Formats: sequence, C-alpha cells, structure tokens
Amino acid sequence: MSPLILAISYFFHLIATVIWLGGLVAMTMLVWPATRRTLGDNPGVLAFLTLIRNRFLPLTNLSLAVLVFTGFVQMSGDEHYDGLMQFSNEWSRAILLKHLAIVGMVLCGLVLQYGVNPALER
Repeated sequence: MSPLILAISYFFHLIATVIWLGGLVAMTMLVWPATRRTLGDNPGVLAFLTLIRNRFLPLTNLSLAVLVFTGFVQMSGDEHYDGLMQFSNEWSRAILLKHLAIVGMVLCGLVLQYGVNPALER
C-alpha cells in the first residue's frame, strides 16, 4: 500500500477519534454537569441538552464511519494482516478483540440513539 494513502488514513483516523471520543467526554464531563449546575432542573435544560445532542449526532456518526473506513485501510496495509477471518498471530487476535469492543460500542450507541433517547423525549 502507498505510504501516502496510509498517512492520510492515519490522519483522518486520529481526527475522527478525537471528534468522537473527545466529544463524548466533553458532553458527559463538562457540558451536562455544568448545565445542570447552572440552570437547575427547569424544562429548558432538557431542551438545551437535547439541542446540543442533536447537533453532535451527525458529527459522531460521520466520525464512526470514517473510523471504520480508515481502520480497514490501515488493517489491510499492515504486514501482520493475513486475511479476513485469519487469526494465526497475536496481532490478528488483538485486532479481533478490538473489533468486538467497537461493535459493542456501536450497538450501545445505536440503542441509545434510536431507542432510549426517542423514548425519553416522548
């Protein structure tokens, strides 16, 4: 694989990681507690937090798509990659565990995005 393609893939992979994880951390550890502390429990707080979440969702979904695409590019360019469903070395087994964790995170995100949050808003 071309070193330029791999370098571009690493760049976008890191940017998407920062947007996805950094946004989640910022929302849960900064925005939500500060909003609740400042504005209390009035109905406007829920509307404000819902507005922020709705503006952040497209960024998280795009970041996740970029992470998946660039991750596959990087994986196929790695010398330890033996092929699809081949777990003959430690690297392949570690990547499998990483992919299982990511699938779990994606499933949790989908349940929250399309199940829990709409139910809470009703």
